[in-house]
Amino acid sequence: MSGNLHLLVKAYCEAPGAELASPLSEYLEKLANRDISLDLDQRLRDLLREAGGDPVMHDAQDRFFDRVYWTPTIQAAGSNNIASALGTGIVYDSKIHGRKCIA
Repeated sequence: MSGNLHLLVKAYCEAPGAELASPLSEYLEKLANRDISLDLDQRLRDLLREAGGDPVMHDAQDRFFDRVYWTPTIQAAGSNNIASALGTGIVYDSKIHGRKCIA
Protein backbone atom coordinates (compact mmCIF):
# COMPACT_ATOMS: atom_id res chain seq x y z
CA MET A 1 0.00 0.00 0.00
CA SER A 2 3.03 2.31 0.03
CA GLY A 3 2.86 2.87 -3.71
CA ASN A 4 6.38 1.58 -4.18
CA LEU A 5 5.32 -1.37 -6.32
CA HIS A 6 3.76 1.10 -8.74
CA LEU A 7 7.00 3.09 -8.90
CA LEU A 8 9.07 -0.05 -9.51
CA VAL A 9 6.77 -1.52 -12.16
CA LYS A 10 6.52 1.88 -13.89
CA ALA A 11 10.32 2.17 -14.01
CA TYR A 12 10.56 -1.36 -15.38
CA CYS A 13 7.89 -0.75 -18.03
CA GLU A 14 9.67 2.41 -19.17
CA ALA A 15 13.07 0.69 -19.43
CA PRO A 16 14.28 -0.30 -22.89
CA GLY A 17 14.16 -4.03 -23.44
CA ALA A 18 11.75 -4.86 -20.62
CA GLU A 19 10.35 -8.23 -21.71
CA LEU A 20 7.06 -7.92 -19.82
CA ALA A 21 6.47 -4.17 -20.16
CA SER A 22 3.30 -4.58 -22.19
CA PRO A 23 1.33 -6.90 -19.89
CA LEU A 24 2.58 -5.20 -16.71
CA SER A 25 1.74 -1.73 -18.00
CA GLU A 26 -1.92 -2.80 -17.95
CA TYR A 27 -1.65 -2.76 -14.15
CA LEU A 28 -0.04 0.66 -13.72
CA GLU A 29 -3.26 2.58 -13.07
CA LYS A 30 -4.51 0.09 -10.49
CA LEU A 31 -1.07 0.04 -8.84
CA ALA A 32 -1.01 3.85 -8.74
CA ASN A 33 -4.44 3.83 -7.12
CA ARG A 34 -3.32 1.16 -4.65
CA ASP A 35 -6.21 -1.04 -5.68
CA ILE A 36 -6.47 -3.77 -3.05
CA SER A 37 -8.15 -6.13 -5.51
CA LEU A 38 -4.64 -6.69 -6.89
CA ASP A 39 -3.82 -8.63 -3.73
CA LEU A 40 -5.78 -11.52 -5.22
CA ASP A 41 -4.73 -11.07 -8.85
CA GLN A 42 -2.85 -14.25 -9.73
CA ARG A 43 -1.96 -13.00 -13.22
CA LEU A 44 -0.14 -10.00 -11.71
CA ARG A 45 1.70 -12.26 -9.30
CA ASP A 46 2.75 -14.54 -12.13
CA LEU A 47 3.92 -11.61 -14.25
CA LEU A 48 5.95 -10.17 -11.38
CA ARG A 49 7.51 -13.56 -10.69
CA GLU A 50 8.42 -13.93 -14.36
CA ALA A 51 9.76 -10.35 -14.53
CA GLY A 52 12.05 -11.30 -11.65
CA GLY A 53 14.10 -13.31 -14.15
CA ASP A 54 14.52 -10.37 -16.53
CA PRO A 55 17.89 -8.58 -16.20
CA VAL A 56 16.07 -5.33 -16.99
CA MET A 57 14.00 -5.84 -13.82
CA HIS A 58 17.16 -6.48 -11.82
CA ASP A 59 18.52 -3.14 -13.03
CA ALA A 60 15.19 -1.39 -12.33
CA GLN A 61 15.18 -2.82 -8.80
CA ASP A 62 18.76 -1.69 -8.15
CA ARG A 63 18.02 1.83 -9.39
CA PHE A 64 14.76 1.92 -7.41
CA PHE A 65 16.50 0.81 -4.22
CA ASP A 66 19.17 3.47 -4.62
CA ARG A 67 16.68 6.25 -5.46
CA VAL A 68 14.02 5.45 -2.87
CA TYR A 69 16.00 4.01 0.04
CA TRP A 70 19.79 4.19 -0.10
CA THR A 71 20.43 7.75 -1.33
CA PRO A 72 17.90 9.27 1.11
CA THR A 73 19.46 7.19 3.90
CA ILE A 74 22.95 8.49 3.19
CA GLN A 75 21.67 12.07 2.89
CA ALA A 76 19.71 11.87 6.15
CA ALA A 77 22.60 10.27 8.00
CA GLY A 78 25.00 12.94 6.74
CA SER A 79 22.71 15.85 7.55
CA ASN A 80 22.33 14.48 11.09
CA ASN A 81 26.07 13.92 11.58
CA ILE A 82 25.66 10.15 11.71
CA ALA A 83 28.89 8.56 10.54
CA SER A 84 28.92 5.04 11.98
CA ALA A 85 27.73 1.96 10.14
CA LEU A 86 25.33 1.18 12.99
CA GLY A 87 23.84 4.67 12.92
CA THR A 88 23.45 4.52 9.14
CA GLY A 89 21.81 1.11 9.53
CA ILE A 90 19.27 2.56 11.95
CA VAL A 91 18.45 5.36 9.51
CA TYR A 92 18.16 2.82 6.69
CA ASP A 93 15.82 0.66 8.77
CA SER A 94 13.57 3.65 9.37
CA LYS A 95 13.49 4.38 5.64
CA ILE A 96 12.57 0.88 4.49
CA HIS A 97 9.89 0.55 7.15
CA GLY A 98 8.41 3.94 6.35
CA ARG A 99 9.17 5.51 9.71
CA LYS A 100 10.47 9.02 9.90
CA CYS A 101 12.79 9.20 12.85
CA ILE A 102 15.03 11.96 11.42
CA ALA A 103 14.99 14.32 8.49
